[in-house]
Amino acid sequence: MPIPTEPVIFSKFANALASPGDAIVIDETQEMDWEVEMVVVIGKEGKRIPKADAMNYVAGFSVAHDVSARDWQMKKNGGQ
Repeated sequence: MPIPTEPVIFSKFANALASPGDAIVIDETQEMDWEVEMVVVIGKEGKRIPKADAMNYVAGFSVAHDVSARDWQMKKNGGQ
């Protein structure tokens, strides 16, 4: 595998979040894509939680609208 010429990072930082109704800024991409995702809201800290107790740590559920620059994600540096 060749050494990447650019860092290979996939992250959604907190400043990437938007409120309902906010505009989605589209720049530096020609292949914007979107998908709807289910969000699980974790309500309290936990570590090594038994499967049977897992739902006691869930505060709720929601939906998210995720947008991705597919040309950046899939084509630069050989893809994701």
